This record gives sequence, structure tokens and C-alpha cells, in this order.
Amino acid sequence: MENIARSLSSPRNNFWILWGSTTASNLADGLFKISLPILAAGLTQSPGLVAGVTFAITLPWPVLALHAGVLADRYDRRFMMVTANLLRVVILSTIVLLAATDLVSIWMLYGCALLLGVAETFADTAAMALIPAVVQSSSLEKANARLVATQTLTNEFIGPALGGLLTTIGVALTLGLSSGLYALAMFFLPNLVGIFRSERVPTTTISSDLKEGLRYLAEQRLLRTLT
Repeated sequence: MENIARSLSSPRNNFWILWGSTTASNLADGLFKISLPILAAGLTQSPGLVAGVTFAITLPWPVLALHAGVLADRYDRRFMMVTANLLRVVILSTIVLLAATDLVSIWMLYGCALLLGVAETFADTAAMALIPAVVQSSSLEKANARLVATQTLTNEFIGPALGGLLTTIGVALTLGLSSGLYALAMFFLPNLVGIFRSERVPTTTISSDLKEGLRYLAEQRLLRTLT
């Protein structure tokens, strides 16, 4: 057991530890993005209210992505990921408990969906910002490609497909599995070896960094199109 822990804590395994954590959390993202609207459909007959749950999940990305990037540049990125995963474990466990006791409401789901979207935004942004700290510069492009491909595959394809299948058995089961996957993602992260925050002292404010990010985005036609 000690040899396994030592092997996991080896710096050369840092990328695969990050990859494992990201895979687990993005698979969980894909699962709950299907199961949460299905749970909402059991609480209301309004298609608009059900669609609003999905909107609440996705809203934090365009609103908070720049904020998450600025914070990832300033603070410990591993800590950001651990905190985001812990928050998601608590939220989904609470939803499962409330659903099991018939205490959940559509408005509770809206609040939980919004918080889950915020946590996803910060976790995925921190994960991408961690890559330069866990691989050599010569492997940076390949590592970025692998992580983005994994995020896309698990979050947008495997997770939703599996979530749709599992919800035929039970929505609570799917949400519980998502919570377990976030716990697994959190378990990986303490095994990362290194320093995961900027070693230079910030000379600018968060607001000025946000303005600079917006200015840069406005000047990049390709990025504007993608966003």
C-alpha cells in the first residue's frame, strides 16, 4: 500500500493524476446535466422551467470564465479544484436526500444547478491552468489536447449517454453516482506533487486583470467567434 501511495505521488505521474481527476469530474458533469432536468420534469409540467435548469447550469461559463481564470492565476489551482469538487459532492448529496424525502422543489434545483455550474467553471479552468505545472514545456501541447479531448468526450458524450441510461433505473442513482465521481476526483488531487500557484506576487488588482482579459478577448477575432 505504501509503495502504491509513493508511486502515485511521483512527479512524473502528475499529469495522469490530473487526467484521472478531470475524467472523473467531467463524467460526473455529463451525468448530472441529464439527470437534473429529468428530476425537474417530475416537479413541474412547464417545459420552460425544465429548460431553465439546463440554462442555470451553463450560465456561469460565459459569466464567470474570466473571473475563474484570473483567480487561477493568483491562487492555488489544486485547492480550487478540491474546493469545487467538495462543493459538488455536498450539493448533489443534498439533492438526493431532498428528493428521497419529497422535499425538493424546482426552485431548489435552480439554485443547485447554478452552484454546480459555478463549481464546474472554476474546476475546469483550474485544471487547464495546472497543466504547465505538471508537464514539461515540450509536452504542453500534447497534454492540453489530451485533457480537452477527455473533457469533451466525458462531459458531452459519454456522461449524458450513460446518464440517460441510468435515469431509466432511477434519477437518485444517477445523481448519487455523480456525487461519488466528484469525491473520486477530489481523492486524486492530494497526490499531485509540486507548487500549483504563481510564485510571483501580483502587481495588479483582480479588476484590472479582468479588464485586460476583456480587452484581449475583444482584440482576438477567433476567440470572439469561439466564445
